[in-house]
Amino acid sequence: MNSSKTVDVARPGLASCAVLSALMLSIGLPGSALAAPQLIGQLFVTPTFTGGTGPFNSTVIQAGGPVDIAGSASVAHATLPAIGAGSGVVHVEFGTIKLDGTSAGSATTVARGSFRDDIIISSPGIASGTVGTLTYTVHLLGSLVVDDSRSQASAGWRLQTDVGGGAFDINKSATLFNSSFATPGYRGDAFGSYSATVSFRYGVSMLLDVELQGSAESRYRSDSEFAVAGADFNLGDSLYWGGISGVLAGGNAVSAFTVTSESGANYANSFLPSVEPNEAPEPGSLALVLAGLGGLVLRRRLV
Repeated sequence: MNSSKTVDVARPGLASCAVLSALMLSIGLPGSALAAPQLIGQLFVTPTFTGGTGPFNSTVIQAGGPVDIAGSASVAHATLPAIGAGSGVVHVEFGTIKLDGTSAGSATTVARGSFRDDIIISSPGIASGTVGTLTYTVHLLGSLVVDDSRSQASAGWRLQTDVGGGAFDINKSATLFNSSFATPGYRGDAFGSYSATVSFRYGVSMLLDVELQGSAESRYRSDSEFAVAGADFNLGDSLYWGGISGVLAGGNAVSAFTVTSESGANYANSFLPSVEPNEAPEPGSLALVLAGLGGLVLRRRLV
């Protein structure tokens, strides 16, 4: 019986696997997708073999929310005792992103969510155009799980955020590899809270962009005798905007400020629930995929 490796860090805050990087580069959104306000959800479930119920591909882009996507795909090899199966769930709203996904056998699941908005910061007595600085925070909770099989399995996540345009202010990632890789284990950044300090101009609109993606990939090895490996990314608790603090003007602290947005969301405040979510649930869908060996995948709902 196979054991499982789990990395589950409740909280303190994208070295993702190669397939994640390649897939996300190939997704590509039209230029109009950069307009704000905007919610974007994407889910790709791709078994290696053809036929069956896959692949599942969905992209939703809209100005209001929430965006919800759920899908799965499974297929058995035509002549060999091999399967490819996966499932995923995406939920996106302004200030919150939740992702969840699995893979088993030979398949890849990639989920991505992002919210983009235009925001303006103003304060009584400070003229429009005055240069200031602010600090913002995002919270990331979740877990990665890989089955410790003779076949390969990896799961990863990537977080990127930007306020004001230009390069990403926060760019964090991690991947968990099972023991079939030459260098197994968790590599990258920890789940938890991350902050960035940026410059802005009072009374002038600027872009706020937060993106989160997760991946689960499993592959048979030539010497594995089709031992089924699986991977799971549970980011369903998950990404919360943490609010704006440390606002300055001319090097002096500004206590009275307002943040208005095109969407109506108040990014001055934290979106983290007052009662933090419970510990990430056991990866039940992963266990069912591995036990079934028939390519059936349980869809899990985010609440």
